[in-house]
Amino acid sequence: MSTTSSSSEDENFIRVEEKVLEVMKKGSKFKTLDDLVELRWYCLLVLFMAEATAFTALASVTMMVFAGANPTVVGCDNTIVNGCHELSALKNLSGCTPILEYQFESVQVEFNYICEDAKKVKNTITIQTFGVLVGAAIFGQVSDNFGRRKALIISCIGNAIFNHISSYSPDLFYFALWRTVAGVFAGGITVVQMVYMVENIPRNHRMWIQNSITWSPNLILYPYIAYLSHDWRTLSVVIAAASVLSFFSLMLLEESPRWLVQKGKIEEARRLLIKIRKTDRLYSEDFEKDLDEVLKIETEKQAISSKKAKKYTFIHLFCTWKMISQTLTFIIGIICTTFITYALMYNMEKLTGSLYWNGAIIGAARWVVNILVSVADYKLHWFGRKLVNILSMLFTLLSLAVVAVFIFYTGKGGQVMSVGTTVAIAMCSQLFIAKYMMVNELYPTAVRNVAVSAVSMMSRIGSMFSPQLFYLSDIAEWIPYAVLVGMQLLDLVIFCATPTVIGCDNTTISDCHEFENFKNASKCSNPVLEYQFESVQVEFNYICDKAKMVKNTITVQTFGIVVGAAIFGQISDSFGRRKNTFTWSPNYIIFAYFAWLAQDWRTLLIVVSAASALSVLVFLLLEESPRWLVQKGKIEEARRLFIKIRKIDRLYSEDFEKDLDEVLRIEAEKEENAENDKKYTFIHLCCTWKMLGQTATFLVGFICSSMTMYALLFNMEKLSGSIYWNGAIIGATRWIINITVSLADYKLQWFGRKMSVTLSTVITLICLSGIIVFMKTGNVLSIGTNLIISMCAQLFLSKYLIVNELYPTAVRNLAMSAVSTMCRVGAMFSPQLFYLSDIAEWIPYAVLIGFQFVDLLIFSLFIPETKGVHLENHLPSKHGRIFGKSD
Repeated sequence: MSTTSSSSEDENFIRVEEKVLEVMKKGSKFKTLDDLVELRWYCLLVLFMAEATAFTALASVTMMVFAGANPTVVGCDNTIVNGCHELSALKNLSGCTPILEYQFESVQVEFNYICEDAKKVKNTITIQTFGVLVGAAIFGQVSDNFGRRKALIISCIGNAIFNHISSYSPDLFYFALWRTVAGVFAGGITVVQMVYMVENIPRNHRMWIQNSITWSPNLILYPYIAYLSHDWRTLSVVIAAASVLSFFSLMLLEESPRWLVQKGKIEEARRLLIKIRKTDRLYSEDFEKDLDEVLKIETEKQAISSKKAKKYTFIHLFCTWKMISQTLTFIIGIICTTFITYALMYNMEKLTGSLYWNGAIIGAARWVVNILVSVADYKLHWFGRKLVNILSMLFTLLSLAVVAVFIFYTGKGGQVMSVGTTVAIAMCSQLFIAKYMMVNELYPTAVRNVAVSAVSMMSRIGSMFSPQLFYLSDIAEWIPYAVLVGMQLLDLVIFCATPTVIGCDNTTISDCHEFENFKNASKCSNPVLEYQFESVQVEFNYICDKAKMVKNTITVQTFGIVVGAAIFGQISDSFGRRKNTFTWSPNYIIFAYFAWLAQDWRTLLIVVSAASALSVLVFLLLEESPRWLVQKGKIEEARRLFIKIRKIDRLYSEDFEKDLDEVLRIEAEKEENAENDKKYTFIHLCCTWKMLGQTATFLVGFICSSMTMYALLFNMEKLSGSIYWNGAIIGATRWIINITVSLADYKLQWFGRKMSVTLSTVITLICLSGIIVFMKTGNVLSIGTNLIISMCAQLFLSKYLIVNELYPTAVRNLAMSAVSTMCRVGAMFSPQLFYLSDIAEWIPYAVLIGFQFVDLLIFSLFIPETKGVHLENHLPSKHGRIFGKSD
């Protein structure tokens, strides 16, 4: 009797308050917190921070593309050998010393992990990726509780310290250890920086910004940095420097105002919003009145939410049947995407041409795809997130299929493998973007960050095991691509650097099998390697089957990123976005060039460390997220920040402070009727059936996208041509795609997040299929891989944006942390995908097709369009939940 009466009173209270809110909104100039954010000076600082952190995260996560590149054995002492098999036979006969050829002095090169031993380095990628997974899970929760800015700052500092320490690693064990720890903080950067950025940029500009300043353009820059570094130790230092720059850029920013409001810190949010308004030179006396009105509205919303759940966890992502289906769709999709992406990237040394140019091309391709999708999303109303996912999956599927089929019929990848890898990675990039965007837009604020965190975690699972995929190439070269095709196909359905040994001592050999036979027969001990980058395999002599050991380290390294994403997602919500730490695509082009300059993995590590230091410097120029400050109840700090931003943007006026004070006052009054310091967990991402489905969809989707992209990236040495040019081309393609998507999103109203994800997935599927069909043609494999990676890059951007727009402020970073964690899970195991090529070359691409097909299917079924939606602050009513009804 009393329970029924209490429930009735709660419902009456909510109905009355909602009517009051409608009346208040009609009389206010600013309807929501989103209306207070404008593309002005403060936003430019946020964009600078986003670029610095994007490059830092990219370099940290994908360092093993160069540091784990397998060298080519070209001889053994004075004998020319052709492959690991001849080397093994000659080495066993004469005990000769292998002669290696490489573009980058990777871990394999320095520590002499060649042929079969090179696999030890690849296997460490899984461990490193596990660190990323843990970081994504932890920092998603931390950022929701303590603030986005704090979590980002801690992530940047930790990433800088441990990347620098890793540059002094005496052997593979310590290298994997310190890279895994650094991965924890890198995971924090990846999961929190997007939430922090989305909460500080205008709603109508999210898509094009996220696609323009993302991993894709940085994938163009990163190969150049790796080229300049020449070795993994230098590259580690460069990454540390980039982290430092990110830290300094964060110091110039404030906490997220939305987070402050969500946490009931109204006065702090008010102060911050006024500061931002003054920074933007938009401040006026009327602004404070309007601001107080907005904050009053938010306070009333908080009063309503006080009758709802206060703590949210991953379970809340499954609180309705609809959320269950959506969450599972995202989970499967991100695992497939991540596995495809990182399986290709961690084996990029297999591509023909320069390792650096391949990386830059992939980055450019990703960026082009991202931009095209952004433009379509902005200009075309019908071009939504779901369509982007489907198209990206199809292109990835096609490119991988073409590579797999081509290798199956010709026995060689050549340019086909290089192009296919570029397309696949580019498409997976768009898949990541589209899926993350849908997660952000689909889930309410209360569990948005939990959903993003869940999807991110699944993404890391995909990347964790992706380095081992190309071990299957020992059976047949086409098998890894066939596996990727299968994974991409799976993603689609549910959503709608091994070295070549060419000699041993003075004997010429053709492949690893011949090398092993020759080594056993002649006792030769000096395999002659041919390589473009002195990778870990080259330096440590991990060649042939041993090269898989290096690929396996990618899983370990990615685990570090997962750990970091989990930790710093939580930290950013508790301490701020800025203190924790766009897109990778353009930076991937630069990274390929830096890898070419570095020439070896040690130098490349120093370069990455330097980039991290630069990122820290950039962060010092920024302030904390005003939205986070408001959500945390730090109203005065938020007010100060808003005024500062308003002045920076040359929008400040005396009326602005009055408007800002009114908005913040609304938030303060709302907090009086709500509990302070409410704690939300990953369970709240699944508190309704709808959220459960959405969270599961994001988690699966990010794993699929991550697996697809990183499986190709970490096996890019299979592509014909220069590993540097392949990397640069992939980066350029990614960037072009990012820019194209950005323009489409900005100009075309019908081009939404969902269409972006759909298109990226469809293109990925098409590319994967094309790779399988034309696997024997080198150009098809290269083009297909390029497009797949580019599409996956766009997938990441779109999906991350969806996650940020779908989940409410209270759990937005938790959702980002979850999504980022799943992304790293996919990347963690992606290096191993191409191990299946030992059975048949097409199998890895077939697996990726399955991943992308599953991602496309579940994404199409469970994820709604989120373009133009207002960011929610609160979870659904407790009556519609399956979890957390008593919160």
